[in-house]
Amino acid sequence: MALAVLRVLEPFPTEAPPLAVLLPPEGPWPAAGLGLVLALRPAGESPAGPALLVAALEGPGTGTEEQGPGPPQLLVSRALLQLLALGSGAWVRARPVRRPPALGWALLGTSSGTGLGPRVGPLLVRRGEALPVPGPRVLETRPALQGLLGPGTRLAVTELRGRAKLGPETEDSSRPPPPPLVSSFAASGTVRRLRGVLGGTGNSLGVSRSCLRSLGLFQGEWVWVTRVGESSITSQPHLATVQVLEPRWDLSERLGPVSGQLGEPLADGLALVPATLAFNLGCDPLEVGELKIQRYLEGSSTPENKGSCSVLPGPPFAKELHIEIVSSPHYSTNTNYDHVLYRHFQTPRAVQEGDVLCVPTVGQVEILEGSPEKLPRWREMFFKVKKTVGEAPDGPACAYLAAASHTSVYLVGSTLSLVPGLPSGESTPWSSLSPPGLETLVTELCAALKPRLQPGGALLTAPGSVLLRGPPGSGKTTAVTAACGRLGLHLLKVPCSSLCADSSGAVETKLQAAFSRARRCRPVVLLLTAVDLLGRDRDGLGEDARVVATLRRLLLDEDPLTRYGLALGL
Repeated sequence: MALAVLRVLEPFPTEAPPLAVLLPPEGPWPAAGLGLVLALRPAGESPAGPALLVAALEGPGTGTEEQGPGPPQLLVSRALLQLLALGSGAWVRARPVRRPPALGWALLGTSSGTGLGPRVGPLLVRRGEALPVPGPRVLETRPALQGLLGPGTRLAVTELRGRAKLGPETEDSSRPPPPPLVSSFAASGTVRRLRGVLGGTGNSLGVSRSCLRSLGLFQGEWVWVTRVGESSITSQPHLATVQVLEPRWDLSERLGPVSGQLGEPLADGLALVPATLAFNLGCDPLEVGELKIQRYLEGSSTPENKGSCSVLPGPPFAKELHIEIVSSPHYSTNTNYDHVLYRHFQTPRAVQEGDVLCVPTVGQVEILEGSPEKLPRWREMFFKVKKTVGEAPDGPACAYLAAASHTSVYLVGSTLSLVPGLPSGESTPWSSLSPPGLETLVTELCAALKPRLQPGGALLTAPGSVLLRGPPGSGKTTAVTAACGRLGLHLLKVPCSSLCADSSGAVETKLQAAFSRARRCRPVVLLLTAVDLLGRDRDGLGEDARVVATLRRLLLDEDPLTRYGLALGL
């Protein structure tokens, strides 16, 4: 790296870029006819420090002072000296860069009256500076802070506000220009609040397009979601992306005149919150409530000199993810689910310690083979995050992305936990958490069951059994299913006809096995349908005292192992 002296040339040629250097006729560098890029660094700084890339052009051959002995002189403008924080006559180290870094992506900002001109290149650009062509300013570059903008660079253009004039230099060059504001998207510290309603899938908040613009967020941007009015102890912030939900198309009459008409759009100020995200936030499924949105890494203490800070940062990938399978009556905890987990984490997923993960199993044959149900269905599996290992930046909480290509996933055992009540794929009024005509019954069931879910509650040692009576088709099972979905309880349905046998001892054995199965996947509601069949003898005329005594003992059992296990009879 050769030493050189910077000299101010006034007036600087107007045809040359203001941040370029003019080479002496006879210098240590090759001819600049084919385009030469120099890396400049103050002579007193460490060779490992950052360098400024500048375009080097052939200087004037006549009309300048003779070059004396010593380092060669580089003719520069005052704008370049201010950028380097040096004065005229300062010594720098300069070396030619034969292969400047090529930019893969760049975000350009334009004023309301200007646009992009013809794309010429490659151009040497830096983040925060204006392009040589009039108009655009470089707001963000990847993968480097400076490099060549060429045909292979993907461009994104947005509108700049808060700056009346865009150009290489302003008339008053002594005052630094104000930082560019990309609409309202770059404004930090903005309070963003939404009212959440249950809906959507994955880990994405669904909003309307106008709501996304009013929030000042980008499509697919990572944000922290927190319940308003809750402390960080009771409700930990969680990561989610913000996605625009387009209105659904009404295709109920595909051949009619209304075919293809847009459905009702999502109202502004509302956000569809997936059931799993609402559960991990501790929200009530019926009333998610108001949510506070904070963009990822906003207000974090990330050093300015630590690389390029993008306006769309994402959480880092976890090195290790330790999870436990949640015991459920719908699948076995002893089966190997490596393929299920591998398929799930082929897509990066946001994970935090203590969260419950919902893993779909559609198309997984091992789920059907290991299902304890007589009529196997494609059930969702639940896993609880026990531990995450990685390097996360400072933030409201410690969150990572888990992916099969970056993260080692370990299944370290099983656990007992509440689970989110996921909507069924039928999407009928009867499959909702508030079935029409049964709202009062569902509310009464929740009021009866909820105290047993609170450790230390007054009703914890009381009998956990409820009897529902009504004609077939009156909605008893529907109401119980909705109550379990609201409270996050597992539901184990056992028809009592399957418990009947030739002898009282066999009935007793089957009945005890049903309660033992429910105890292994608590908190659970054991739903016994047609329970009146258990009390009859073989002739159906009398009462089987032995079976009735066994059922009564199981229902009134106050063993601590049966806590959070409740039985309902229909």
